[in-house]
Amino acid sequence: MERGSKEDKNMAGKGIGEEEIMEKIKAVLRLHPWFESEKGVLFGMGRLMLLQKVLELGSLNKAAKEMGMSYRAAWGKIKMSEEALGQPLLIREEGKRCFKLSPLGEELVNKFLDWQKKLEEFALKTARDKFPWDIEPFDKKEIGHEG
Repeated sequence: MERGSKEDKNMAGKGIGEEEIMEKIKAVLRLHPWFESEKGVLFGMGRLMLLQKVLELGSLNKAAKEMGMSYRAAWGKIKMSEEALGQPLLIREEGKRCFKLSPLGEELVNKFLDWQKKLEEFALKTARDKFPWDIEPFDKKEIGHEG
C-alpha cells in the first residue's frame, strides 16, 4: 500500500524526509464517544445533538429534519435510549405539541458536554505529545449531522 500524496513523494525525492513530511500534516482531532449497555445505546454525540436541536426548535420532527434524518429514526434513537435508561429524555409540554427536555435529558446534555470538553482537552494534549502532526481541536460549529 502506498503512503503519502504525489506531492509528498516528490518532496521525498528532493531530499525531504518522511519525518519532515509528517510534521507538515495538519490534523483535526475528532472523538465520538458514547455509552451503551446490554439494552443498547444509553447516550452519545448523536443523542446529544438531537436533544440540543429539540431544545432549540421545540420539535423532534424539526430537529430530525435539520439533522438530515427521518422523524422515525430520531424517535427510535430517543426511545432506545429511554428504554435503556428507564426514564424519559423528552416530555411534551402541557397543552402544546412541542417537546422539552426532561430533567434527566437536561442533566445528560449538561454532563455529557462537560465530560466531552474534558475528554477532548486530554486527548488533544496527549495526541500532541505522541504525534508529530500539527493537531487542532475540532470546531464544534462544524459538527456534521450524524445520528
